[in-house]
Amino acid sequence: MNLAITGVPLFLFILFSLTVFIFALVVGLLVGVLAAVAFTLFAVGLALMVVLPTVFFTTMGATFLFLWGLGGYYILKWANSDGDSKKSDDGGPTIGDRLNSLSGGRLTGFMNSARSEESKKNISGYDDQNTPAQFNEKSATDNVKKATNATGGAQNAVGSTTGTATGGLGGVTS
Repeated sequence: MNLAITGVPLFLFILFSLTVFIFALVVGLLVGVLAAVAFTLFAVGLALMVVLPTVFFTTMGATFLFLWGLGGYYILKWANSDGDSKKSDDGGPTIGDRLNSLSGGRLTGFMNSARSEESKKNISGYDDQNTPAQFNEKSATDNVKKATNATGGAQNAVGSTTGTATGGLGGVTS
């Protein structure tokens, strides 16, 4: 009888205790998650106050430098051309000619020596063993000869090696 009469209130007390514990746990987790989300939003907002102006100014700086470079390229291209759409290797005023005319012809000696055949072909080290092969005609032909000789020598070496190996095997078998 005691169990039947005290069992119902005892069961309700245990159920109440478990419900309060679970509710407190869920509320604690929910408050913790909300606090973490709020702190994250605050930290990201604070960081954006630094990052956004930095990205803006660096982008504007890069755009500024790019446009100056592009403008400088087209200004030099214009200054180096004679205004015609025809391109020629020798003709047309170059930027050196324009500087020469601006200086009243004081750079004529420099311009003439820059255009003369002496300055084009009399390069120290031109067509010698120190010049890279793609720029050196003499070296390129020498390299072809060396490669041909090396290939022939390699074929001779292979032939003599096989002869020796067969001779050695013949001696072993006999």
